[in-house]
Amino acid sequence: MVKTGDYSDRIMAEGRKDFCAYVAYKDAWARCAMFDRLAAYHRVVAPGVSRNNAPPISDGDPGRSRGNEEFQALKCRFFQTFRFALVFENCSYRGYTSEKLVDAMRAGCIPIYWGNPAVKREFNPRSFVNVSDYEAEESARLPGWLKRIPFFYKVFWRYCIMPRAMDRAATVVREIDTDPGLRRAVLAEPWFHKNQPNRYFDPSPLNERMREIGESALARKQKGRRVFR
Repeated sequence: MVKTGDYSDRIMAEGRKDFCAYVAYKDAWARCAMFDRLAAYHRVVAPGVSRNNAPPISDGDPGRSRGNEEFQALKCRFFQTFRFALVFENCSYRGYTSEKLVDAMRAGCIPIYWGNPAVKREFNPRSFVNVSDYEAEESARLPGWLKRIPFFYKVFWRYCIMPRAMDRAATVVREIDTDPGLRRAVLAEPWFHKNQPNRYFDPSPLNERMREIGESALARKQKGRRVFR
């Protein structure tokens, strides 16, 4: 995940012939809408349940594939023949970034991402196509009163904000795909800010929190036993 100076040259030298990969197991509206836009330009290969058009990555059944303990490694290997990877989350929630974005990065694909609106805090936004940014820009054009009415905002989001955001993203993807120099420049951008892993990649806070949870649960269990006696 920390890029070396020759990273973009090495990826470009691989001459990846496949356009875009898409691995998902739920037909969330946004990701399917983006899939259709990209597929109108070039074939998007989908071995998962959502928009399935290719054999599964493992186990012979798209629905069971990700239950394979080797699935993440197989998925990364699958991605390595593609220039892009469509890695939309199933929903947008601040702070929620799943493994999808990192899987694409590890495989040397340019991610096409939507989900966590704060993902720029975690990763360098110049290293991938961030549809969440376009969504925010389109939303900013709406009058303030409209945003305060959830029903109307949801309708505008579905039929105005997101379609425009995804159209802009699809245009950027086509530009990157048809311009080797631009693609090389995007690949040269580090995944992390300053090419240094962010704090979310440090396992020590998670380990500490898991220890606290375990000790708290054990203490409650022991207390319950004393009360029962």
